[in-house]
Amino acid sequence: MLAPHDESTACVEKIGTNGLIIQKIATFLPNRDLISCTRVNSMWETEVRKHLLSRCPVTLSAFKIPKYLADMQYRSYCHNKVNLPLSGQNDLSTIVTQFASFADVNATFVTHLVLEWHLNAIEQNHKFFSVLQQFTNLKSLQLCPFVRSLGQPPLHSDTFPNPIPPEFSLSKLKKLIITVKPDDSRNPRVQFHKSNVFRFVRNLIPKIVPHFPNITHLGVGNVPLTRGQLRKDYVTWWSSFASKLTSFTLQTHDDLVRAVPPILFVAGVTINITRLDISCISYISAPDQFSNIVNNLAPRLTHLRYSGVRSYAKDEVCTVGLPILPKLKVFHLTKAPHGTDDWHGKVPEVMFKFGNEVLNYAVQFPSLEALIFEKEWGRNNGPNCEMPNSAFFETMVPLLYKSFMAEGTSPCVTLRRLDIPFPVGLKFRVGRDADDGWEWRDSAEFFERIRTTFPNLGYHVLEKAWVEGRVKRMEEFVKMGRELGCLEDDIHMMMRHANLLIGCKNV
Repeated sequence: MLAPHDESTACVEKIGTNGLIIQKIATFLPNRDLISCTRVNSMWETEVRKHLLSRCPVTLSAFKIPKYLADMQYRSYCHNKVNLPLSGQNDLSTIVTQFASFADVNATFVTHLVLEWHLNAIEQNHKFFSVLQQFTNLKSLQLCPFVRSLGQPPLHSDTFPNPIPPEFSLSKLKKLIITVKPDDSRNPRVQFHKSNVFRFVRNLIPKIVPHFPNITHLGVGNVPLTRGQLRKDYVTWWSSFASKLTSFTLQTHDDLVRAVPPILFVAGVTINITRLDISCISYISAPDQFSNIVNNLAPRLTHLRYSGVRSYAKDEVCTVGLPILPKLKVFHLTKAPHGTDDWHGKVPEVMFKFGNEVLNYAVQFPSLEALIFEKEWGRNNGPNCEMPNSAFFETMVPLLYKSFMAEGTSPCVTLRRLDIPFPVGLKFRVGRDADDGWEWRDSAEFFERIRTTFPNLGYHVLEKAWVEGRVKRMEEFVKMGRELGCLEDDIHMMMRHANLLIGCKNV
């Protein structure tokens, strides 16, 4: 018989083992299943909540922080991904106090933080960064400077005191994004002031970045890195820092900083960037500048992401040339999902052209493993309603057909992951070249084009027997609808709104 101490030890070991097993299981479950697992027992609830809190971001305004702290006081952990938009209040003098109240309890748990920073609160800046110093486990920080009062104090980087204490440092941080918070005001004075703020933050970057000595990913938003005359100290800083970067992000949301190349190419400075994430609005008015950026990075790029693609009229689409990308593994494009199901004749604002008129994957993307076209939820460039999946697919078809799956495209034998919209019904709508109207196309044609372009995917929906069997059954459904007096166009419209499960046979 075990002694009491041995019994307790065995019990603890058993619980620990079960906890480890639950942790392993939880890593493979989607969020909806994790929520269900919280009802199994207390141990399952504890373990799966850790996963939920690590996956799901939380946004806490100044008014929500006290309630959040009260709700979480009985737990030994909090969300890992936290967004603190603290500017939405009249009294900005309490921002640091509110930030500190959250940090005192939860700072060590947070690994990803989005934080608004009242830039011209000079007397509080050092205290603000002293609080930020408590987040010792941060891996990713998005710092969003904003200015509330116009011109107070004057934004001149030569006279503006260094906002960060000399001793401040976050050594574990790998990803830093500096995004100037845009102002939606159309007042000309505000617009001019915004431009000054953008340039001012640009000149502060050499003072900010050295406090994060180990970052390998730098991102900027609404910061015109190369517009106008660059200060000598900026060029000097970039020349000494650029070789450390392996990833760069440009998040541009404002017309004032359109067509701004996000990366400086200085003679004698080695650029080791392998991942590039760039928003469409930043290059749409100057595609040659964008092409120059990708041309310079082409030999090393492994991940290329275009974010914030919008819908434009056909005659307003921008064509961007892409060079040969020998090491590219992931091509990722995201588009705002807002809109309606009404036909509007619009297409993605960008098309791509390659060395040959028809894409040759073996030459252009010889290492491509993933092609991803998906919705981007972080932007709202249209109506507040979500565009149905069917309409989203039909909006993306012109880009797929003209750039990546054109007739005569050579097969891409290296692709293993294809995340794109798929048609659900027997037919889908596609725009006519002659006008803004549309016509029906057979979905089987789309699946066949995918199957021949990407022959090694292994998705069950691309198997010829599966497609033919599905078409046969759906034709019976259409026939039944006609016999009941429904118009065939109405039947196809209805079928477009179903859902289709896409996946691999072995998953």
